[in-house]
Amino acid sequence: MEGFLSELNLIIDSDQFQGGYLKASHLIRETRSRGGRIYLVGNGGSVAICSHVSVDLNKACGIKSTVFTDASLITCYANDYGYENVYSKCLEEQLDPEDAVILISSSGQSKNIHNALLSAKQKEVAYLTLTGFREDNIINNDSNHKVWVSSNNYNVVEVSHLAILLAGCESNKLSRRG
Repeated sequence: MEGFLSELNLIIDSDQFQGGYLKASHLIRETRSRGGRIYLVGNGGSVAICSHVSVDLNKACGIKSTVFTDASLITCYANDYGYENVYSKCLEEQLDPEDAVILISSSGQSKNIHNALLSAKQKEVAYLTLTGFREDNIINNDSNHKVWVSSNNYNVVEVSHLAILLAGCESNKLSRRG
């Protein structure tokens, strides 16, 4: 436990974290100013992060957001296009020019997240990738808008991704009462 917290504190205190938070905050602010929607994609623990952030984007930031978590949608697209194309096909069909995409892969090696990145780039929408582990992963290599967390510990990477995105949400909260 002590090693986990020590590593997490080092990352949170780093320029890497600050830069990631600023990129997330900028993406959120710009997407809201365009009236766009933010799509969030991830697998496993990363899709749980996407769901959490989506709630904050909708409720606190006033931005429409979408996470692909419906089992029938995922299995339909996986059956028709293969699991590696689940998110890319969904994005190709739904993205509008004012939208943005947040793509999360702890390892940076997920083919379905990489293909979703390629779809976002093809559609020429704003995007942000969040990865960890090796810096030269396939997603980082194709991303011009990236946040990389320097850790090989899944939990440190995932908690860092969540904190970066929630800090971005926090800086874009609307004043709401009730």
